[in-house]
Amino acid sequence: PYSFHLEDSEIVSTLAASFSKLVAKSTERVLNIVYYPLAIFRVRSITRCTSSLNGHTEAVLCAAFSPDSQRLASGSGDHTVRLWDLLTELPKNTCQGHKGWVLTVAWSPDGSRLASAGMDKIIMVWCGQSGKLLGALKGHTQAVTCACWQPLHVAPEGQLP
Repeated sequence: PYSFHLEDSEIVSTLAASFSKLVAKSTERVLNIVYYPLAIFRVRSITRCTSSLNGHTEAVLCAAFSPDSQRLASGSGDHTVRLWDLLTELPKNTCQGHKGWVLTVAWSPDGSRLASAGMDKIIMVWCGQSGKLLGALKGHTQAVTCACWQPLHVAPEGQLP
């Protein structure tokens, strides 16, 4: 869709109707008709927050939706990872174990596990359902700022990433 303008006014009906509204109605002059592309959908500005999830005591530094979009994991400066049920908007589990800011969270492709890492240089793997600690991966010498799982379609047959 396009918006057409004649002499800084939008053409909303016919070209003849827009031409008749011009002050100088000479038929001998060149008229510049300018067009602007329009968005297919109307974008409205956000004027208010529709929902918030209260629970962390410090700033939330990272968040990730589960693969099924039913849960959200958030990592915070309060050294915790929270698992949220998005249908009820309530915290399901609080995962404690980090000794520094949590800078990244990443769900496994099947949603069964969650990895978190941060300023303490440790990657922790949590159960995606219960929030229980499954393991800790140590060895980094600096803060871990991102984490990613192997895609499910790349894993060998019968093995989870």
